[in-house]
Amino acid sequence: MDVFGSVARTPSPVSSCTQSDVEIRVQKLFVVSAAEPRLPLQIEDASRPESADTELAVVKLDTRLDNRRVLMREKEYETLITSYGTNW
Repeated sequence: MDVFGSVARTPSPVSSCTQSDVEIRVQKLFVVSAAEPRLPLQIEDASRPESADTELAVVKLDTRLDNRRVLMREKEYETLITSYGTNW
């Protein structure tokens, strides 16, 4: 994203970011690199074990490793991250 705008003081402090007393007032916004419109795999397919006896699609290990960022949406990874918290 390319953002063009002006920096202005905020009427009240913003607590959710590092610059709490200023904001960008956007005038123009450009998408520099659009995301791929299709995921490389479906979360439902990735949730099935490779040994599943089914005619439905199963995601193999090499595909899982190439697309780890997508698999973070899978329920078992969400549980793992929640249980470890920020102590990784």
